[in-house]
Amino acid sequence: MRLPKKKSAFILSSMLVGTLAFGGMASAQAAITTGSVNFRTAPTTNSQVVGVVPKGEQVEVINQVNNSWSKVTYEYKGKNYTGYISNRYYTLQDGWTSPTITIEQGKKAIITGSVNFRSEPSLQGTVLGKVPKGDIVNVLQEVNQYWSKVTYEHEGILHTGYISNRYFSYVDGTSSQISIGQSQQQAVPDTANPDLVQTPAVSNPTTQTPVNPSTEQTTKADWEKKADAIIQTGLKYWGTEYRLGADYDRDGSYLFDCSSFTEQIYEENGIDLLRSSRQQATQGVSVKRSEIRKGDLAFFATQGDYVNGQPRIDHVAIVKDVKPDGTIQLLHTYKKGIGVTTSTMYPNKGYWNDTFLFAKRVIQ
Repeated sequence: MRLPKKKSAFILSSMLVGTLAFGGMASAQAAITTGSVNFRTAPTTNSQVVGVVPKGEQVEVINQVNNSWSKVTYEYKGKNYTGYISNRYYTLQDGWTSPTITIEQGKKAIITGSVNFRSEPSLQGTVLGKVPKGDIVNVLQEVNQYWSKVTYEHEGILHTGYISNRYFSYVDGTSSQISIGQSQQQAVPDTANPDLVQTPAVSNPTTQTPVNPSTEQTTKADWEKKADAIIQTGLKYWGTEYRLGADYDRDGSYLFDCSSFTEQIYEENGIDLLRSSRQQATQGVSVKRSEIRKGDLAFFATQGDYVNGQPRIDHVAIVKDVKPDGTIQLLHTYKKGIGVTTSTMYPNKGYWNDTFLFAKRVIQ
């Protein structure tokens, strides 16, 4: 087998061989890896990395487990091994159709307060993590007046769990689809949903000065107004499908790739961007990571390729929000089956942090 450029060859630990399935496969589809990819024992980043399959190798896709992972077989030294690889790092060979998976359809919502993400619709459900305020979830079902079943993308992996109904609002502005009845007129006990990260109560709310939205708007700088407009334009395309090379209305596909998405929404707001991510990276002014603000363009090298010793840009995203701790929310599109979405880039960890290159500012 061919050695990868930067990682060691595919190596199976003798203690792990027993955890992998050997032998042939019934109905699989041939695919080629588009980048060196970890070969794992389970479809999760928490599972054991058994080895690395180099870029350009053939694997047989048994099935796509979900939006993020596929079960595959890989031949190494004359033996077939079964494991899991990321969906991002392979393409099916010509003549094959994409493996089919069932993706639950839901309704997009924005989190209005940091909320616990639980394993079941109950306070007894395990807290799997927290969804930050401002992030987007996909509401699959309003289970009852307190809980909803949602999916949430974290570091490129789609998770399913439950959150409190109190702490999200639908992107399209519609209200809850559940009729709560009399409970709407009664205070819900604090024990029913203590999942919000609470702030101190105001002892006398009547003394608070109400915010005048028109006054608040006029205090914003011109760049911020422009950034907000661009982000709102991007959100109206939420869920629009991804296809590499797609150019929306310019080619009649009405699909996006990462750079045609940024080109489209900036153009709608009076800013002309070039077509590809590498071309867009030549525009605007460079910005230090500590100075990134909403509306900036963030550039990535997700495939790990190098040109003349430099990482090769292959993805662009819009900075939707920057939190005080340096966590950055991205608005972008990057994968078929997900389309236009948001992702979180955490400081010093995670997929988007690890593949981030630099940011440019085109809104002055």
